[in-house]
Amino acid sequence: MPQSPLSLDCLSKRERQVLALIGEGLSIPAIAKVLNRSQTTIKSHRESLGRKLHVSTQVELARIAMQAGLAPLPDSTSVHATPDLDRLGELEFRHPTWKTLHLIDSATGSSTGMEFFRSLVEHLAETLEIKCVLVGRLAEPEGAVLRIIAAWDDHAPIEAFDYRLRGSPWEEAAQGGLIFHSTNVQDRFVDDIHLSRFNVDSCLGIPLMDQARRPAGMLMLLNDQPIKRKHHPDLILWIMSSRASLALDNLKNEEDASN
Repeated sequence: MPQSPLSLDCLSKRERQVLALIGEGLSIPAIAKVLNRSQTTIKSHRESLGRKLHVSTQVELARIAMQAGLAPLPDSTSVHATPDLDRLGELEFRHPTWKTLHLIDSATGSSTGMEFFRSLVEHLAETLEIKCVLVGRLAEPEGAVLRIIAAWDDHAPIEAFDYRLRGSPWEEAAQGGLIFHSTNVQDRFVDDIHLSRFNVDSCLGIPLMDQARRPAGMLMLLNDQPIKRKHHPDLILWIMSSRASLALDNLKNEEDASN
């Protein structure tokens, strides 16, 4: 059995810093930049953390960081629902939720840029048994349109498109927190043509934030039946949104640099 994730006395100050940043969803290059250290040094710290805490994946380290209070939990405010974050500390390493996170993390771990987003929507859909998964960025300047940059529907990728936020479940995303509708979502948002297009009954989404903690995009699950809760999709979506937010920010920086 792994040692208690709250027993961190064996860690150095630097290892605690690295663990906290892993918990926030930062990659090895991003951590190296924040701490002004080489990627080789950060990789060495990450390997040391794995040995000392008896875990092998980034997801397990993120879990420990959150349980120990080193990484911030999401805001308590939410448009329609908040995840029961107390469950995070109750889930054992062998719980299906963490196995699911490990599968998603392993499948997307080596991807960057648009490849990461395409991989993310596919593996979220397939592992969580969701019909449709979308990632979008808020269009400038008014943010009234969500420009979908990666989409997976019914076991296949689909073309990018624009999603108008007015009259949709995602219109109030700027308030932060999870947006969740358990069933009959089309009856509540009759003007949202995409709910009809994807035959949506239930949906779950979370804003992707930029470095200034402003909403920059959305990560969304849309299903043709009530979303299954057995793998705690709200927790998984929040954990993966940290990495997706960073990837979206990096993509914008790359585009700005090329212009």
